[in-house]
Amino acid sequence: MDKLVVEMDPDVKAVCDFMGSNIESGKLVIVARAVADLAPVMWRHFPNAGFYDPPLSVRRIIDYSKENPSQSPQPQAAI
Repeated sequence: MDKLVVEMDPDVKAVCDFMGSNIESGKLVIVARAVADLAPVMWRHFPNAGFYDPPLSVRRIIDYSKENPSQSPQPQAAI
């Protein structure tokens, strides 16, 4: 089974936690898109502090265990 590892800035996590606790689950994606679209208009007058690291990263860790041998990497033939 593959595993997704999500790393996010603490401020991004706080917003996601707030939204997950206060917005109906069926509306989360559309509300998040609307906030992203409105953000430059609503908060343009604040200085942009920027991020030193990406605010969000998602990595997939592939499990090559014995449970799924068909996905195991094939050994390379020596030349």
